[in-house]
Amino acid sequence: MLILALSNEVADISLVLDRVYNARQAPDGVSPLSSNRNTTYLAALDNQLEKARALLVELEALSTNLTKEKGLKTRITWILNQSNAEALKNQLIAARTKINEILLAYNTYVSLT
Repeated sequence: MLILALSNEVADISLVLDRVYNARQAPDGVSPLSSNRNTTYLAALDNQLEKARALLVELEALSTNLTKEKGLKTRITWILNQSNAEALKNQLIAARTKINEILLAYNTYVSLT
């Protein structure tokens, strides 16, 4: 069940990362976020994106460890890594939420200026 929850979180964070990538791009190749007044948003966004990338790397390593093992070893590996998997799930949720909050704050800022 936790593996499914992690898979869902990975899918959710992937969508968020795609959305962020698109928000930072414009048809003319100039990022709509790249101006001096937006550096605070960019710094916060880059910080959260880096955290999300690191979490995805950890998740990939956990997944690789689980798929390497067969039979009883898989179950034992899972039991030993279950708390780590739960922590990763919670961290992914937090990272996705923070990225969305930053984007919402930026959009609100832009609409008010």
